[in-house]
Amino acid sequence: MSLTMFERLQQLPLLQGMSNNDIESFVFKVQLDFQQHIAGEYMAEQDENCKKLIYVINGELKTIFRVPCNNIVVTEYIKAPIAIEPYSMFGMRQRYTRDYVFETDGSTLVIPKNVFLNTLMDYPIIKTNMLNLVCNKMQQANNQLMLSEPASIKNKITRLVRGYCLNDIGEKVIKIKMETMANIIGETRLNVSNTLKQLNNEGLISQQRNAFTVFDMRKFISA
Repeated sequence: MSLTMFERLQQLPLLQGMSNNDIESFVFKVQLDFQQHIAGEYMAEQDENCKKLIYVINGELKTIFRVPCNNIVVTEYIKAPIAIEPYSMFGMRQRYTRDYVFETDGSTLVIPKNVFLNTLMDYPIIKTNMLNLVCNKMQQANNQLMLSEPASIKNKITRLVRGYCLNDIGEKVIKIKMETMANIIGETRLNVSNTLKQLNNEGLISQQRNAFTVFDMRKFISA
């Protein structure tokens, strides 16, 4: 294994902080399953059982989150390196929360759950990284609950979008009917429509029929 591969492994979320010696020991103990993928290939699907740890090493992914009861679909775009929902291997509901599809060709490292538990968790740094990841996820959820009720319609829309997204980075596409959004945030359809038109005119979003695209989530939040 080349130094470049060592460096790539050390960039992966749960392996960050591991020394070259630890990585070498880990590679010796575990038969690594590196896989190549093509654009359009699904890595995981919403509600599929999460029985493995998937590291995306190269490439770009599209994630798709569906809320069937409200006919809402949220699409995000993320870049490697990333671990696909390692927290979904545990807890009461061990299923993926959304689809993960390659937008470009890419590569992954796949580790079965039993190997993760019986081998990787022997390394203190991996235990710490996993604990930090789970705690950060919980704290983010708690922080959302403690936020005061948004005053403006724009901020209500922002809070709704953030609640459906994995992160506050990059482009998001939200498919939602105007009436549905108005009911969820407690506003009239006309007020929601006017606010989206204003955001569209400011270049923060692009409106489509029953959908809109947020070009840059950070700018959208801070506007």
